[in-house]
Formats: sequence, structure tokens, C-alpha cells
Amino acid sequence: SAELLSLLIKARNEGMVLFSVENETFNLSHDRIRQACREFIIGDDRDDLLIRISNVLRNVGQSPQTEWCLYVAVDHLNTIPPEKMDLGDLAKLNFDSSQIAKSRAANVKENELLREGMRCLESSDIIWNEYDFTLEYYKAVIVSEYSLGNLGHAMVAIEKVLEHAKTQNDKFIAYMYRMLCNCDQSRDYNDATEEGLRIMKMLGYGIPSSPNKVDMMKEEMLLNVS
Repeated sequence: SAELLSLLIKARNEGMVLFSVENETFNLSHDRIRQACREFIIGDDRDDLLIRISNVLRNVGQSPQTEWCLYVAVDHLNTIPPEKMDLGDLAKLNFDSSQIAKSRAANVKENELLREGMRCLESSDIIWNEYDFTLEYYKAVIVSEYSLGNLGHAMVAIEKVLEHAKTQNDKFIAYMYRMLCNCDQSRDYNDATEEGLRIMKMLGYGIPSSPNKVDMMKEEMLLNVS
């Protein structure tokens, strides 16, 4: 309306908002102003507003050019009381956003989103009921936590996979990262080697711990035949 446009122009003149010529949109000029606007609305009204804003952002953020909208949406939704949210859906949104962060080498942000999503996943009714998604989520958590040196958090996720995964192939990444975590903690590389050989044996690959020349020739012949 003309009244709203007049207020926006006044806010622009006072430095409260900025007008983007490229997108033809008004944006709040500073994080503190955005925060103050959110805090001005309190209680259920605030939560409902953030949910509505986030739903719009999720619809907009469906292309590489606008995927940043998912970051904003998930950050808003992670502040909403859990009882107001579909926790399974929020876990998936955190996961999707974490993968965007990973693709941009934003490893700390990826980890932050995975942790937020894990809290949702563990309180939802989809955990291990949606087996493939849950397994994929835990695998991502294992890799993220290990890469940042958070071995304790990685081991928690590893034990969950070993407890719930259905096949040895599904458990493979957990076995591998358990070996890496134990090796990093103990610096016992001989023990890590033995653990690696045990893992390969469980998967059907018999590798001698001290291969001799005959073993090497045999493997070379198999390689040439394949």
C-alpha cells in the first residue's frame, strides 16, 4: 500500500533499511536491528511469525541462487520450542542445510547444523524408522565430528551405527572411523593395523598381517587377471 511504501522510504532515509536496486527489495540494515524487530514480537506470536517466514524462505530457497534462504529458515526454526515443530522435518532441513555448508567447505557451520538436527532426530519418531535417512545422518555426523577433532562426539555416533545398522556394509564407516579415533587417541599404529585387518576380514577380504613374497605375487596375479 502507499502507506507501507511511505514508511519504508522513511526507514530508508533514517538508515534503518536498505533498498536493493538489483532485487527491488528492502532489507534491514544491521543484524542488531533485525534482532530488535524479532524481540519486539514476543511469545506465541513471535514463534508463529518465524514459522511463517521460514516456510516462505524454504519455498524460495529451491535453487542454487537462493539456497541461502534455507540457512536463514533453519536458523529461525531451530529457535522454536520443540513441541511446536515437526522434529523429523526439522532434522531433514538441518541435514539438507548442512550438506550445502559442506559443499562450500563451511565445515564448522556444517557441524553446527548437524548437531542441531541430531537433537531433533533423536526426539522424533523417524529415528531408525526411516532407516536410510537415519543411517546417512549418523554417517555425516561421524565424518564431521572426526574431521573437526571431536573424537568423543564421533564415538557416540559410531556406537549408535554399530548398534542399529543392519548389515556389515552399513557398519563399515563406523568400523573405519572407530579405528581412526582409537588410533588418534592411543597412537598405537600396530593395533590400528590389526583392527583394519579384522574389519576387512569381516567384509570378506582376507589380508595377511605380514605378507611375504608369495602373497605379493599371488595378489599381483589376481590383479592382472581382473
